[in-house]
Amino acid sequence: MCNLITPSEDILKKRKDELSETDFKLEHLTSDQKQLLLETLLDRSAAFSKSLKTIGCTDRVIPTFNFRSHNPIKTLPFEIPHAIQGTIKEELNELNEAGLIDRNISQWSSPMVLVKKKQNPTNPHKPASYRMALDLRLLNTILENSTYPLPKIPTLINEISKYPFNTTIDFCKAYWQITS
Repeated sequence: MCNLITPSEDILKKRKDELSETDFKLEHLTSDQKQLLLETLLDRSAAFSKSLKTIGCTDRVIPTFNFRSHNPIKTLPFEIPHAIQGTIKEELNELNEAGLIDRNISQWSSPMVLVKKKQNPTNPHKPASYRMALDLRLLNTILENSTYPLPKIPTLINEISKYPFNTTIDFCKAYWQITS
C-alpha cells in the first residue's frame, strides 16, 4: 500500500515542479497579501500534489474499528455496466501503479459502487465520469457505534477569526491518503 508518509526527494521535486502560481485563486487579495501567501504556499510545495503519482499518505490519522462480531463479511461484487468497465479498469490500474491500492487478499470484502459525478456545464459533451466508492452497509451493521460531538459553529468562527487568512483545501483522493 501507500508508503509515501515521508516522500522521497524525487516525489518532492515532482510536487514542486507540478505547482504554479496559477493553481491558486488569489484575485481577491491585495498585492502584498498575494505575494505573502504565494511565497508561503510555494515554500510548502511538498504539501501539494496534483497527480496520483505524487500523492502522499498520512500516519497522523489511523482508523480504528470496534466490531460487535468478528466474523468476516465477504460480499459479492456488483455488476459494472459494460460501457464503463474500461474506464473503471484504467482508474484501478492507475491507483495500483501509484501504490494506493492492492489486490484484496483479506477475508473481508465489500462491493464497489459507482457514483456518477456531476457534469461540468462548461463541457457538456465530455463523457460522464464516476467516483468509485464501497457499499459498506453490511459492515456498518457489525460496527460499534461511536459518537463524536461536533463543535459549536460560533466557537469555530470565533477561533478562526484570529487569523489573517482562512481557506478551504480540497484533498486529492483524500480517502486513499489514510493508511491503516
